[in-house]
Amino acid sequence: MKPHGEAVIEHSAEHDPDKSSYSIVQLADTSSITAHFLDKSGDAYIDVISRRFSSIDLAREIVVRFFRPRCIRVTYLTRQA
Repeated sequence: MKPHGEAVIEHSAEHDPDKSSYSIVQLADTSSITAHFLDKSGDAYIDVISRRFSSIDLAREIVVRFFRPRCIRVTYLTRQA
């Protein structure tokens, strides 16, 4: 995946501690990565969408290496074009 432009990073809902979070979007050639990080709970939701990327294990390894989650749940979907 080659990034297309800079990542967009926004912090939202600062007025409500239960909802405040960071959202990140990185577009890439034929792909995108989006992530949402909740301030209060520390939960993270990361989506990798790619036409070519086929290694679930690599994506999981990268998340574990950079974020060191206490637990992780992976959901994998294959769609027909």
